[in-house]
Amino acid sequence: MNPIHKKALEVVAKFKQAEADLISILQEIEDHRVFMKLGYTSLFNYCVQALGLSESVTSNFVTVARKARHAPVLQAAILNGTLSVSKARKITSVLTLENQDEWVEKAKQMTTRKLEQEVARVATREAMPERLRFVSEDRLELQLGISKATEEKLRRVQDLESQRTARSVSLEETLETLLEVYLDSKDPMERARRVMKRRSAEPDNDAYASVTGHTKQPKPSENRKLVTAIVRHQVHLRDEGQCTHLNAHGERCENRRWIDAHHVRPRSLGGANTPENLILLCSAHHRMEHEKEKNQRAK
Repeated sequence: MNPIHKKALEVVAKFKQAEADLISILQEIEDHRVFMKLGYTSLFNYCVQALGLSESVTSNFVTVARKARHAPVLQAAILNGTLSVSKARKITSVLTLENQDEWVEKAKQMTTRKLEQEVARVATREAMPERLRFVSEDRLELQLGISKATEEKLRRVQDLESQRTARSVSLEETLETLLEVYLDSKDPMERARRVMKRRSAEPDNDAYASVTGHTKQPKPSENRKLVTAIVRHQVHLRDEGQCTHLNAHGERCENRRWIDAHHVRPRSLGGANTPENLILLCSAHHRMEHEKEKNQRAK
């Protein structure tokens, strides 16, 4: 056997073993929530930030690791080196406990292109995966598949916006209009700005009371556990609607999803529902803070 070819085979064998080992350790890390103990909000963030894997590689390995946990045939194929993670990733959307033998065998036998076609035949959503990529410094290309019903709604908004502006509006402009309308009505940051602007324009509470005999101060809540809307607005504006957790390197969590208001001093210890005692945390860091408080009380 050619010595260079022999060396290539040895490297490939090590590569397949490394893939299998990484799948196994990721499953173990998730089982024991190791990433949370190290301050990471998710297994995905841990892989990217702590292990230095790219987002695309991380997505593949995390998806396959989770699917393989519930599909023993897939798990075995990866561990014994007969199926690569990249091919396994392509069948995760269609693979179930009932059809795993069929799809794992297809993944082993088919070329990547043929396998993609077969998956797309039974899973149309996978035929066009969602993707955003830069095409210039300040322009991105958006790729996604949409249903016929969604296309009809989009075209209807495009027609209405064209009618309103008396010109032909592009799909990009239509999407921009939809986003602006949604954010204006649903974004807590926008609501907070409107409320605070309105309150700043109201008469001074003390001056108003001296003239009218009434107060504009809100009545105390009967339930002291409730955080008033105005306090939530103040906290959202101050923290810019973003998790305030700092990691070991002093870097702020970038999460703006699943945001909770967290009491720095717990209510059970007399913590008040004031902006000074509230910070925004994503749900993962919120859980971590409460676990930390629980462990401290147990000592």
